[in-house]
Amino acid sequence: MGSSDAQLMALRAGELSPAGRRQVMDLLDVVHRLERAERDTGPEE
Repeated sequence: MGSSDAQLMALRAGELSPAGRRQVMDLLDVVHRLERAERDTGPEE
């Protein structure tokens, strides 16, 4: 998932209710943490 996907999701979050926006932001936070973890550990192969 590229940063353009994250930006698109963030833009769409603006159209959601506060609760829905909160869920999207939590999801993005998880995605960012996973991407960081993948970069830190390097390719698994």
